[in-house]
Amino acid sequence: MKKTLLFVTLALATLGAKAQSNTEDEGVVINGVKWATRNVDAPGTFATTPDSPGMFYQWDRNVGWSVTNPLINSNGSTIWNSSSSISNSWEKANDPCPTGWRVPTEAELSSLFDDTGMVLRLWGTSGNGIAGKVFTTAFFEPIDYLTNAIFLPAAGNRNGGNGEIEKVNIQGSYWSSTKSDLDDTFLAARYMAFDAVQSEAMCNGFRSFAKSIRCVAVSTSNLPEDITAEKTATAFYNTMGIKLNKAPESGVYIVVYDNGSVEKKVK
Repeated sequence: MKKTLLFVTLALATLGAKAQSNTEDEGVVINGVKWATRNVDAPGTFATTPDSPGMFYQWDRNVGWSVTNPLINSNGSTIWNSSSSISNSWEKANDPCPTGWRVPTEAELSSLFDDTGMVLRLWGTSGNGIAGKVFTTAFFEPIDYLTNAIFLPAAGNRNGGNGEIEKVNIQGSYWSSTKSDLDDTFLAARYMAFDAVQSEAMCNGFRSFAKSIRCVAVSTSNLPEDITAEKTATAFYNTMGIKLNKAPESGVYIVVYDNGSVEKKVK
């Protein structure tokens, strides 16, 4: 674990070392889902770097809100909109992700902290002083944010009632495209929350709140259940983190696959 923490520290200090277009992203596959390496900024664009918070969005809205004061949205308005969408889903026309990407479903966000997929999650702070969480399958190898890990900034959110900023550098709050199973009168939707102390969790949130968005690739195969599809083992490790030349004949070991998934096996 100390070795992994060292790599996390080094990687956080060099976030954004490789320039990418604000409308294109190389993406990272984790648990069978391809994630963008940066948050959404203005509608149709990615943030400049992996640790940039981008902009906040209300559920099923294509208008970004500033993550710092003064309050202003991507259309130039400084008047907060406290209303909520009444849609049953995040409409495609309101999706702020760049072309080829979309807002993730609840199942896709949940796959980031599904322990059966063995995704490592660690809280950290970038060289720019941005707190957030690392999600990676690189248990024993150096973490590269454009290869095997993503960093989700803890940007906080804007309160749905008054638009005030809350929990900056304290909590990450990311919308899914999935509506809540609460009574429709609550106008709630599902989002992922995390902080330095509590584990990740899917929660119900009022749609009028503005939160961060991390896109997934638009693909019919980009679903967590496809982790069980055909895949090829690319590396083997023992439980001490030592890389093996091949799978052992007996005992407990870890397998890394070419689709980004990781499994613990026992023979």
